[in-house]
Amino acid sequence: MSTNSVEIYAFAEDVSKPPFTSLIPPTRANYGRYRVVISDGTPRHALTSAIKHAKKTDEKIGKLHLISHGAPGLLFLSGGKHAQLALDADACSWFGALRAHFDTIFPEIFIHGCNVASDITYNPGTGIGNYDMSQSGIGYRFLLAMAQATNTIVTGCIHRQFNDTFHLLEGPRITVGPKGAVSGAEYLNAPYPTG
Repeated sequence: MSTNSVEIYAFAEDVSKPPFTSLIPPTRANYGRYRVVISDGTPRHALTSAIKHAKKTDEKIGKLHLISHGAPGLLFLSGGKHAQLALDADACSWFGALRAHFDTIFPEIFIHGCNVASDITYNPGTGIGNYDMSQSGIGYRFLLAMAQATNTIVTGCIHRQFNDTFHLLEGPRITVGPKGAVSGAEYLNAPYPTG
């Protein structure tokens, strides 16, 4: 990250309180770290505006954390009660408005939402997701669409984060670049944490 690079934590309003807010580490000197809360019911096209305005004009986003409820290939940044406003692979195009706001040196997006990187065949009863190694699953398509819209590296988790109260992206996760490269395979066979 460059010297004018900042880190932004964008919380859906329904997860903007502890324990989720403990994701934000203590601020270091000379390092910009911002918190923004996305209001419940915010339309998809307006999500990026709140994120852009969280930083100073001359700052670039080095890391963006999107914290909300999730499902395979879906992120409920507008609130869990507004399923019709969920971000899916098609709606990721709205995040293209942030492309010029990202740092040019290894910009990253971390999606802290249950099962976002999972394919559609996850088990809702257990929260344990599956990852389609052929890269055709709904979770992969979501991460790829976000990476391509923003020209960043995007990481999302496969399993439900019920054992990870803070949604720290522990356990199986996948990272996808704008050209479709996938990393994280070393996590795919890792044992699922049981408490």
